[in-house]
Amino acid sequence: MWGARANPDVTASPFVMSMVRGAGANIHGFCEGRQNPGGDDVGMVVMEMLSTTLGRSWAHIGRTLVKDVAADGTVNRCANPRASYNPLTGKLWLDWSWFARDGSGAFGLRAIYRDDRDGKWYGPNGEFVPGSGIANTFNLSALTQPGWKRILSGPGAGDLGTDGKLYIPIWYEHPQYETYGTAVARLNDDGTATMIWYLSLIHI
Repeated sequence: MWGARANPDVTASPFVMSMVRGAGANIHGFCEGRQNPGGDDVGMVVMEMLSTTLGRSWAHIGRTLVKDVAADGTVNRCANPRASYNPLTGKLWLDWSWFARDGSGAFGLRAIYRDDRDGKWYGPNGEFVPGSGIANTFNLSALTQPGWKRILSGPGAGDLGTDGKLYIPIWYEHPQYETYGTAVARLNDDGTATMIWYLSLIHI
């Protein structure tokens, strides 16, 4: 269904899918497309598809939405896409985990939004061009708290609070151990985010 074989950016089966209903009859789907099968240390892009007919037909099937390429041509990891829709603003927010593949350990939680009124994607500097990298994306990495190694998208989708704001769950990782905790952040309309609370670390 994802049409990955027709996408030159993807040579392995897409997975880690997120789907959400937007305005009207719009259903949006996103997934992680990998350049090679195997482990996690491979180039990854965010793919999208869209239905404006409640799933009876689809467009943009398997189109690359986000692809971040380093100066040396290495494709970085854009993983675990997660979509959340705010019906009060008409904005569909998409966030994902970003990892550099140059050995630096650089990471980020990145986001863009789609305005269902005009069908365009936006970042902090205006319209986001599908297929481009992270330069024009919102950086939510400031949510990282002291003593955390990094934050990741998920687990699960965001939800609308009684205050009309989206609340998104995130993972956080211990700097020395393979141990994770969960947290919740408020996603503000301007692309910033505010940490609300987090749980103690759990071992996975």
